[in-house]
Amino acid sequence: MDKKDINSYTVDEAIARLEEIQGLLENAGMDVEETVVLFEEGVSLYRLCREKLSALEERVKILSKSQDGEIIFTPFEVNDNEQ
Repeated sequence: MDKKDINSYTVDEAIARLEEIQGLLENAGMDVEETVVLFEEGVSLYRLCREKLSALEERVKILSKSQDGEIIFTPFEVNDNEQ
């Protein structure tokens, strides 16, 4: 994947790049400077994913019916303890 402005990544692209960075960091042979640069990029991508996913979470609604058959929207909640 070509390196581009981190803010232009979609969540899927950011996750793919994070996986690529993980693979690069797992391989020996990189100097310390390259490792730190990749680690910094990974941290930035992680933060971007958290921000975008939090924004999406605000938009997600679970469609359900009340007891009287009326359609209601309930906010989607995520347990933050499951990280």
